[in-house]
Amino acid sequence: MQPTTSTVTKVTAERGILVTDVTTRRFSPSVAGRLVRLATAFLVVTGIGGCSGEYEEGDLEAGPRGRDGAVVGGDTGDPVIDDAGDPGGDGRTTPIPTSDAGRVMLADGGTIVIGECTGAGNAMRQECVCQARTETPCYPGNASQVNVGVCRAGRARCEATSELGTWGACMGSVGPSMELCDGVDNDCNGVVDDGCECRPGQVRPCYGGPPATLNVGRCRGGMQTCVASAGGRGATWGACSGQLLPSAETCNMIDDDCNGRVDDGVTCTCAPGMSRACYSGPAGTSGVGICRGGTQMCNSAGSAWGACSGETLPRGETCNMIDDDCNGRVDDGLSCSGPTVTCGGGTVSGAAGTPVPVTAAGSAGATCRWEVVTRPAGAGTEGTFAAPMACSTTFSSVIVGTYTVRVTVTDAMGRTATCNVTITLTGRGLRIELEWNTTGDVDLHLLHSTAPAWWNNPLDCYYANMRPMWDGGGAQSPNLDVDNVTANGPENIRIDGPVAGATYRVGVHAYARVDSGATSTVRIYCGSTTTPTRTFVRSVRSMGANAAGNDFWRVADVRMDSASSCTVTAIDNLITGMQSRTMR
Repeated sequence: MQPTTSTVTKVTAERGILVTDVTTRRFSPSVAGRLVRLATAFLVVTGIGGCSGEYEEGDLEAGPRGRDGAVVGGDTGDPVIDDAGDPGGDGRTTPIPTSDAGRVMLADGGTIVIGECTGAGNAMRQECVCQARTETPCYPGNASQVNVGVCRAGRARCEATSELGTWGACMGSVGPSMELCDGVDNDCNGVVDDGCECRPGQVRPCYGGPPATLNVGRCRGGMQTCVASAGGRGATWGACSGQLLPSAETCNMIDDDCNGRVDDGVTCTCAPGMSRACYSGPAGTSGVGICRGGTQMCNSAGSAWGACSGETLPRGETCNMIDDDCNGRVDDGLSCSGPTVTCGGGTVSGAAGTPVPVTAAGSAGATCRWEVVTRPAGAGTEGTFAAPMACSTTFSSVIVGTYTVRVTVTDAMGRTATCNVTITLTGRGLRIELEWNTTGDVDLHLLHSTAPAWWNNPLDCYYANMRPMWDGGGAQSPNLDVDNVTANGPENIRIDGPVAGATYRVGVHAYARVDSGATSTVRIYCGSTTTPTRTFVRSVRSMGANAAGNDFWRVADVRMDSASSCTVTAIDNLITGMQSRTMR
C-alpha cells in the first residue's frame, strides 16, 4: 500500500480542556485512521484528573504514549502501566478482572499484560493494540499471583493482518487451583498447604489418654494416619488406632488403670480365666486306685474358684480287680467268687409277631448278653432282641412255637454266670408258615376269596404284594412278614383279624433254584394255639427263575368259622406257573 498524506491531530488534555494541533504526515490511510481512533481512546483512558497524552511523529512505529511519556505497545516491547493496572501511579498492582485487560509492572520491574484481549471490540482498546509478529508476557488472572506458588505467566502473540493488531490468547500460563496438601502453594496465595494439618498418608504416633499413663501398666500408644478432607481440600489426622487407654481395674494381675499399681481397689481371689489343679476327695486318696484330681477355673469376676472338674473320687468297692475306694487294696471287703444272675419270670409267653419282655438281674458292675438257644421246627434263624446287650430287653419272632433264650452276665474280672428263659409264642387269627429243606427260592401265596386267579394285585398276598388292602384294611388285611429268597425259609403270612365266613386259599410257587425239587412244609394255624390246625408236605420243582413250567402247588382252602377257628379243606395238587396266572 502506498503512503498517502494524512492529517494527524496532536491531542492534549490539560486541566479538562481538549487542545488539538493538526500537522501533516505521510502514512497509509489504514494506519492513520487507526492512530486517530487510538488517540481518541487514549484520551478517554488517560485524560482523567488533568492528565495528558499525545501522539507524535516518532510514535507511529513505537505506539502511543501514556501520561508518563512511555510508549504503550509497539516494537520496543516496553509497555507501561496504564490506569487500569496502576490507578495510583505508585507502581503497585491491583487485581484486574479477566474481562478488562491491562498492563502492570511486576515486582522485578518487568511489565505484563493482565487479563484477556480476545473477543469482539478489543481492537479499539489501546492496551490490547500490538504490532504484528511480536510477543508479550501475559497472565489471564490476578497480577499478584504471578510467580507466587505454582502460578506462572504465559506468552501472547500479536494477531494482526496489517501493521497493528490485538494480543491473542495467553498460552502456557499456569493459574491457581484448589489447595492440596502436597508441599506446594497450589492456590497461589503465598501460603503453602494452608488448611492442611498434615499430608495425606503421613503416619505418626498418638495417644489419647493422660500423658502420665502412656506405657504404664496396659496403656500403650497407637498410630494415626493423615486423611484428606471431603472434596480433597485440606487434610486432618485420623483416629488413633491401636492405642490402649486406661480402664477400670479388674482382678487380672494387670494394671488396668495405668496408675502403676496392679489390681488396686478391688478384692481379688484369682485372675479371671486362670485354672489350677484341684481334688475334693479325702486327703491321701488322690492318685490311689481310681482316684484322680481335676481342674478348676477362676470366675469372670476373679472373686472365686469354680467347681473341680474332671476329678475321680472314691466309690464303693466292687469285684472288678480295681481299688474303687482308693484305700490301696483291691476288692477288699468283698467275697468275689464270681457274678450272680437271675432271670425274671423264667417262662413267658406272648403272640407271635409282638415283642415279649425278658429281664435279668446280675451282680453289680456286670454286663449282660442275650442269645437264642432253641427255636421251634421251621423257624430257621427267626427271633431277635431289641437290645441284646441290655439286662432288660424284648424278644420278637413271627413264627409260632417255643423258644429258649439265655442271658450271660460278665463281671469286671471276666467271670460269667447264665440263666435261661422259656418263651412261648402263640398264633392269632390266621397264620400260614412255609419252610423247605434245601437252598433255593420257594414263595408262599394267600389268595382272597374273590380273586379270579393267582398273581392278582391286590387280591394275592405274596412277595410282590406283601401288605395288600383287604376287606377294609387294618387287622383284616394280610401281611407277608418274611420273604426268604435264599434257603429253607421260613416264610409267614398272617391275618390278625380275619373276616368270619371268608375263605382264603393257600398256594406255594417254586420260583427258582429248586430244579431238583424241594420238600416244602406248610403249617396252618387258626386262633391262639401253638399246634398247627393242618400241616401239608409236598415236593415242588423249578425249571428256571419264574419259568412258565415251574410247579405251583395249590395247598388248601381255609374257611374262617370265627376269628379264632377255621375249617381247612385240602386241595393239594400241582399246576404250572403259567396255569396259575389264569386260574385259582
